[in-house]
Amino acid sequence: MSTCKKFLKKDGRKVRKAAKNEIVILKMVKHPNILQLVDVFETRKEYFIFLELATGREVFDWILDQGYYSERDTSNVIRQVMEAVAYLHSLHIVHRNLKVTQGGLICYKNT
Repeated sequence: MSTCKKFLKKDGRKVRKAAKNEIVILKMVKHPNILQLVDVFETRKEYFIFLELATGREVFDWILDQGYYSERDTSNVIRQVMEAVAYLHSLHIVHRNLKVTQGGLICYKNT
């Protein structure tokens, strides 16, 4: 299963460039805590980027439901996120929108 992100070409050159850049980056990235690119499809009007489907829940929702989050659990999440960020940085890629509520590219695995 996968999830899809759509870019409309009519939204301008900046959006088209962002879509193409994202595709290039996603093709380079291979890490267990980063969603993998499944496929790319382009029409005259749109770009479709298909990513691996993130299973589970967002970290923020899990924290709210737990009511208590142990230091061990917290360090596990932070370690996984930092490993993914360090990997991106090793490729000279900067994630500019990283936050607990962001369901974006970095996935926490409850292990």
